Amino acid sequence: MSSKLYDEAVFAVGRYLKNYSGVVFDKRSEQLFNGVFILHEGRHFLGTAAHCLEHIDRAEDFSGLHIMTMRRRFGMSAALPMATTYSLPTDHYDVGVLEFSDDLATSLGASWIDETSASSAEAQIGRHVCSVGTPGTRTSDKEVLGHRVTELQPDFIVSSITERDASRLSDYNSDVDILVEWPDKARDKDGRPTAHCGTFAGMSGSGVFLIPPMHEGRVWSPSETELVGIFTSQYPETRLWKFQRIELLFEAIRIHIQQSPPLR
Repeated sequence: MSSKLYDEAVFAVGRYLKNYSGVVFDKRSEQLFNGVFILHEGRHFLGTAAHCLEHIDRAEDFSGLHIMTMRRRFGMSAALPMATTYSLPTDHYDVGVLEFSDDLATSLGASWIDETSASSAEAQIGRHVCSVGTPGTRTSDKEVLGHRVTELQPDFIVSSITERDASRLSDYNSDVDILVEWPDKARDKDGRPTAHCGTFAGMSGSGVFLIPPMHEGRVWSPSETELVGIFTSQYPETRLWKFQRIELLFEAIRIHIQQSPPLR
């Protein structure tokens, strides 16, 4: 694939994914964590990393929290008056979910991914994946036409799956973790190349998507992009980052549904 064609494909994927990706922040517009919007058995969730949920596991912790999609640079956010969380109870798994009510889900205007569009089966070495998220320093409040809105400046990471240096990482678990090479250039939220990559602090919890391959004689579409995991860690010293398989997240959702009634 030519460089120009690749960039066009990534650009199309970036535009497609924005409405599936969300960010949670506090009343000071400080970003707390990223996530991906999930619909399962009629209930609405933000899939994220478990370590992102460590400080909001009590009802009072939701006071002042807001959530919004990354669809637009400027957006109105929705308050989280009530939500519930669940994370798999093991040190090896770093995935969790934030569930919110149907009313809040409707007000977000987000797009939702169900289990039919989520699988890590094709996340093989050499395949290209992407993740979109907003680092902690990339949100701010602004006044637009008399309304207080939040400005987002997301990072869009695109690179290939690898096994390089896996044995050197003490927290790497081959059963659940997938390593990705550090990209040689950053991209904006639409997938356009920007400056040279620094670090990805604050990207935890973002959805990781498999970019669909291009084949001769077949119509290519960004809608074939598949959710394969959740961004959990970065390793700047070895130029790697990793995600955990999406099947773990749906396991967490199923357990949560068994244990908790829907929010009203």
